[in-house]
Amino acid sequence: MTSRQRSSEPAGVLDSRAPSRRSVVKAAAATAVLAAPLAAALPARAATEAPAFLHGVASGDPLPDGILLWTRVTPESAAVPGSGLGADTPVSWTVATDKAFTTVVAKGSTVATAASDHTVKADIRGLLPATDYWFRFSAGGTDSPAARTRTAPAADAAVPGLRFGVVSCANWEAGYFSAYRHLAARGDLDAWLHLGDYIYEYKSGEYGTRGTVVRPHAPANEIITLADYRTRHGRYKTDPDLQALHHKAPVVAIW
Repeated sequence: MTSRQRSSEPAGVLDSRAPSRRSVVKAAAATAVLAAPLAAALPARAATEAPAFLHGVASGDPLPDGILLWTRVTPESAAVPGSGLGADTPVSWTVATDKAFTTVVAKGSTVATAASDHTVKADIRGLLPATDYWFRFSAGGTDSPAARTRTAPAADAAVPGLRFGVVSCANWEAGYFSAYRHLAARGDLDAWLHLGDYIYEYKSGEYGTRGTVVRPHAPANEIITLADYRTRHGRYKTDPDLQALHHKAPVVAIW
């Protein structure tokens, strides 16, 4: 996901100043996207059309002076996660102190390739501690959604309190990610902790569905190959509530 050393869903809120407590409306179009296979969920686009950011953006592993940024760009409709298809695509990123991006503090660029499944990770440094920032990616004249992130406090700072969301064990097939939605709606998180099982590797219907698959995995088989993992991770990243939480606060991912 966004981790510097590892890849990076749902439960409640951990507040250092108060006891733990468990926590909008799902977009009408989301139902069709979540129920359909990923390829069917991707809009048909001519090869000459602009790239798209169909899997949102994310930030994570905040440091006092830095943050990791992530996205996946879809350069053409055939370039679905795990396909190995799609042209090399220049992607840039911008970090600012405001949502309007009038005060830019960091910029950079790279080339997203099929070898990396057209994903991009940027390790941003030189930021101020305990500070909100906004970031977005751009490719082929298309901008990604703008998202908020936040750096960690300075190592020697006196910190009166921090507020984290705490999530784990997100089974795509067993239901919808309403916990992500509620955490995203709070707007007061310094970060959210993912305690593991951001995605599940089981084949469709094998685990945790109690005989009812709410929305099928992609691929349907147990994921084993790199392409399998990319396909499954890409399917999760189409969830609107997961995207919304990634757009509101940085994640700290734990194995």
